[in-house]
Amino acid sequence: RSKKVMITGAVQTLRAGTRAGIYYLSGKTTLFELLVMAGGHSPDANLKDICIQRKDGTVLNINIFEFLSEGKIENDPEIMVGDRVYVPSTKDIGDMIFVFGEVKNPGAYPFSQGLTAVQAVGLAGGYTDLAVLEDTRIIRGRLDNPAILPANVESVIKRGEMGKNVTLAKNDIIYIPRSRIGDWNAFLSKLRPTLDFIILPLIGATYWRDIERRW
Repeated sequence: RSKKVMITGAVQTLRAGTRAGIYYLSGKTTLFELLVMAGGHSPDANLKDICIQRKDGTVLNINIFEFLSEGKIENDPEIMVGDRVYVPSTKDIGDMIFVFGEVKNPGAYPFSQGLTAVQAVGLAGGYTDLAVLEDTRIIRGRLDNPAILPANVESVIKRGEMGKNVTLAKNDIIYIPRSRIGDWNAFLSKLRPTLDFIILPLIGATYWRDIERRW
């Protein structure tokens, strides 16, 4: 019985636009074997941070470079039914910030020096009526041990306290909740699967919607 999986990102087949990255596998297939089926990785592929999203929402970050260079079998996992595999490009690792939560257009936006939290909210179309602006947080650094910084954008927007307008760093994640969050570390652990796969918006919204329709 065949199993349906999807692979997107920096692989050769997708450059030719064939099959929209959807494959039907029979028998045991590993990540490396799926890459071969997809025509191999493109020259700019980041093989150290491939994302596999399981059907149940679990996200795996795989360094298949270690399998290719050192033969580490644990970095060549079996592909399961419903898996979505994303091979990032080294070009994707760049100057971006991400805005999520109660904003009108959540997603990835270009970073520039001096960009502030309030400006980032503006890039995302502004906040919704449900936003709790005073409890906004900036998630910075590695997601397994990030710095979680307060960013009271309400003080800036509604009271003009510009000293509280936090300056962002590249790859920062700005999150505006719809209710006060008592334990941000616990909340972040629940949000982690989504944030782990956050690079997906860089594929392009139109391209991703097309794949979703075919899926």
